[in-house]
Amino acid sequence: MKNLSYFLFALTIIFSSCSDDDVPNEQLLLTEFEKSIIPFTTETNFQFKNENNEPTTATASARVFGQATVETELGFHTMENVSNTLTFPEMGLNFAISVSQVFFDRSSFYIVSQYNEPSPSGLFLNPDCSGVVDDSIGLESYLTDITVQDVTYNNVFILEDCREESSYSQIIYSMDGGIEYIEFDDGTYLMQD
Repeated sequence: MKNLSYFLFALTIIFSSCSDDDVPNEQLLLTEFEKSIIPFTTETNFQFKNENNEPTTATASARVFGQATVETELGFHTMENVSNTLTFPEMGLNFAISVSQVFFDRSSFYIVSQYNEPSPSGLFLNPDCSGVVDDSIGLESYLTDITVQDVTYNNVFILEDCREESSYSQIIYSMDGGIEYIEFDDGTYLMQD
């Protein structure tokens, strides 16, 4: 998980860029909506089942609020973020979830995982796979409804892995239950029970 945390921090820095309009010493704070995307204030256990109806347990960590300060030629910029993890100890499967305010009216929401792969996978919210959403659009606009495996999920985010070779097809994420459904590229899945 330590590697995933470093990877999340690196992604936050990568998605952050400045323009000539940037203001030095800017505080880039999350909105109340962005803060609420990760709901867990305490460690929480969940039961998941796979396509064969076999159960497994996952643990979501309590959310953690943090800040990262980046120096540019225009000054220092402090970006607020909230994150947590979801761990499937029996499977060796770990997810790091992060919502960040990145430079100047842009937010990011992404999940990082490393499972049967040499490098971590990044699953991103928006279709262009940049992981960054303009605040004028807002993360709220990505809430949608979807039905998979005869279960309807309302007001959820759908995150997709943008790499050509990956273990994941999509993750369905709700603001009430966190990761609700994980679909792997081979057609197998895990879903909250």
